[in-house]
Amino acid sequence: MILPHALTIAGSDSGGGAGIQADLKTFSALGVYGMSAITAVTVQNTTSVLGVQEMPPDIVAGQIDAVFSDIRVDAVKIGMQFSAATIVAVAACLRRWRPSFVVLDPVMISKSGCALMQPEAGIALQRELLPIASLVTPNIPEAEAITGLRIKSHSDMEKAAAVIVALGAKAVLLKGGHSTGNADDLFFDGRDCHWLPGARLAVRNTHGTGCTLSSAIAAFSARGMTLLNACRQAKDYVRSAMTAGLEVGHGCGPLHHFFQWYGGTTSASLADSASGAAARSRSAIAPIEIKDRASKLEKIISALAAIRSEQPLVHHLTNLVTVNDCANAVLAIGGSPIMAPCQREVGDMAGLSRALLLNIGTPDEAAEGAMIAAGQAANAQGIPVVLDPVGVAATPFRRALVEAILNNVDVAIVRGNLAEIKVLADLPARARGVKSAEDIFSGASEADASAGEKLRQACCLVADVSRRYGCVIALTGAQDVLSDGKVTFTMANGHPMLARIMGTGCMASSLCATFAAVLPNGPLLAAAGGITCLSIAGEIAGESLRDGEGTGAFHTRLIDALSLLSPADLQKRLRCSVHIG
Repeated sequence: MILPHALTIAGSDSGGGAGIQADLKTFSALGVYGMSAITAVTVQNTTSVLGVQEMPPDIVAGQIDAVFSDIRVDAVKIGMQFSAATIVAVAACLRRWRPSFVVLDPVMISKSGCALMQPEAGIALQRELLPIASLVTPNIPEAEAITGLRIKSHSDMEKAAAVIVALGAKAVLLKGGHSTGNADDLFFDGRDCHWLPGARLAVRNTHGTGCTLSSAIAAFSARGMTLLNACRQAKDYVRSAMTAGLEVGHGCGPLHHFFQWYGGTTSASLADSASGAAARSRSAIAPIEIKDRASKLEKIISALAAIRSEQPLVHHLTNLVTVNDCANAVLAIGGSPIMAPCQREVGDMAGLSRALLLNIGTPDEAAEGAMIAAGQAANAQGIPVVLDPVGVAATPFRRALVEAILNNVDVAIVRGNLAEIKVLADLPARARGVKSAEDIFSGASEADASAGEKLRQACCLVADVSRRYGCVIALTGAQDVLSDGKVTFTMANGHPMLARIMGTGCMASSLCATFAAVLPNGPLLAAAGGITCLSIAGEIAGESLRDGEGTGAFHTRLIDALSLLSPADLQKRLRCSVHIG
């Protein structure tokens, strides 16, 4: 088995929460083979740093040379550098070996307030290491020390980032954890500023967050992601690890670096996590926990706000019949659609986008290659892929195309009607062209006693298909059923007019992709968010129709309702049930 390789050059934390220990845990958790060169040994635990013993610079250099002379290095993370002499030695090694990616975390002060860099070493860091760095990840106090600026606002952060790039760094991720308000980070590559918003987490497990973030960026870069996407994915990973936490020590607790593998302490929970490890190994991001309706609603509202704030770019290879509907739906909800089906540019688009939609509604001979290339490029960048298998029940050509995509692309969400989902389960399906000729309640009204059994069967079908393909399955119709194989939602929102206009299924898939752009570690919640918003907007649009108005007016008002959808609308109207198991 061949894995990406990453080297960390940093100090050792005897408490295990930061430094080399956090770096190696992060590399392992994210599917990267980790190597280390230890610059200093700290005597510390979760409450304080009690002592520091620097390694001789020639020993530090010897470790680096030993690794590079034998093992391929795809990324380097630089952490604690205690003295100017060590910095000079490390810089000389890296100039000699010329690694392709270097992330510099300019560690100066520990979480407990102990100095981890001698005062005179700061000048050496600027002179020797900044010009080598592909990315520098200072927090606000570190950025103030490097630039000499006071940082109190977003504007101040932008000015400081520009100074750091002017000092030689190719890019900077200025962390906002020490600011007031939200913990918004700023990415600046010398040309464009990108804000990575983040609500402040009320947790005590913050020991090693900076080390973990920079090593996660190194890991994702080693795996081939673009720098901005690597920063986004690393931020998501750190926040999930902070939230999971570990009950260790009496001070600032460590992150739970392996939260995606195990979350409990019993043998049963470990076994359960191990059984799902294969499905999670490629993304290395744990699913968002959804406990009940209130929890689901809260997370959908938060995601909707993130979409409208961040306006994520969603790449579409989509249906020529409904391309305008999909674009307008994404724009209305707050996202930024881009329709780019040419195979020659899909790799570049993956580096710019935050989600990918593959919709096979109007396929041709070139579609398979373009969609697989786009999906694989998205997988390499760590962005979620949503598949809409339009009309897969209609022809063998469409079945072969969907099979090829699922065999070659790591798909996060598949959204389809009942006939389409049945085909994925190798069951007989009735279709009229691209539309399903059956629904969950075919042959029964929702009030009939048999309707409950039909809904139960639909839940079992969707959960089984989810487990089969290792992704979220979203079945939409008179009642929507969504599952990741463990948790299943049933949702009863919507309006009959949604079935009378062209493209609502395609629009639902595009909205699922838009929510996935801001919820890359929560595909089940992303699917629920996209479908819920379309269904509730359909209710609002239908209720606004006047006598004599039909499908044309409904179509226009559906887009209006999406653009005006509010948290109050969701809170008032959401009708769903959550089933575990």
